[in-house]
Amino acid sequence: MSCEPGRGMHAHWDEAGLAFALVVAVLVVAGLVRGVGSRSLRRGIVFAVGWGLLTLALWSPLHEYGHVSFALHMVQHVLMIAIVPPLLLYARVGHALRDVLPRALIRRSGGALRVGSRIRGGMLSGPGRVVIALTHAVVLWTVHTPALYEAALFSSTVHHIEHLALLASAYAVWWAVMTGPASRIGGSVLGLAVSGAAGGVLATLIIVSPEPWTEAHNPHVVGFAISLLEDQQLGGGVMVLVGSVVWTLAAAVCFVRWLRAIERRQAARDRVDRREVPSP
Repeated sequence: MSCEPGRGMHAHWDEAGLAFALVVAVLVVAGLVRGVGSRSLRRGIVFAVGWGLLTLALWSPLHEYGHVSFALHMVQHVLMIAIVPPLLLYARVGHALRDVLPRALIRRSGGALRVGSRIRGGMLSGPGRVVIALTHAVVLWTVHTPALYEAALFSSTVHHIEHLALLASAYAVWWAVMTGPASRIGGSVLGLAVSGAAGGVLATLIIVSPEPWTEAHNPHVVGFAISLLEDQQLGGGVMVLVGSVVWTLAAAVCFVRWLRAIERRQAARDRVDRREVPSP
């Protein structure tokens, strides 16, 4: 299905999307309530926030408003890239779903899970983490090239593919950051720095561009009394102020965790060496 931005637009909630979101939410909550203690409660709250924001980004009127405003489109993208993935990962959505799926289905999926486990090991290596982050940077730039960006405004299929690519690649980056021991996240530090810089450069180009990247937007439809170029600059500002800041903070936290893990490992080695040195 295609759509022409700003013409005949009646923003509404996507009923099919909301139904899907509700089903997933019920399953995840059912899995989370099997846990006990404050940790399960925290994860439930974090899941509600993360899943609610994803629902807002994909199935609320914001999705259609993004067809007429560059700034609102970037709000949508920032939610999917920088906010939702870490929240859902913290909530351990995958574990919750696994706990409520039929055991027979899990057993039949054993082979695929074993293959996935081997792939997971490679992706969590130092080089693997860098590759994940670089892949996301490539996806980010590709989706925001003027030609593909405008194509998504006129084709819901292209738009959905682009959103899936953004969400999946960003989720992989955050998964690599939040998975595994701190001593092995050095690759994520480098990857976050590189992909964060790539996103910052992209946002800067969007802000300083002398011409709108697309003429298809019409911010007046949503009540913005600004020009196309100003709308685009506002969108670039959203990318910098939210997306790049979150990415930079994540890289800084990873770097500190990595250094502390190295210090602990070195301290443990020093203790072993002292025990092995014979007393005079």
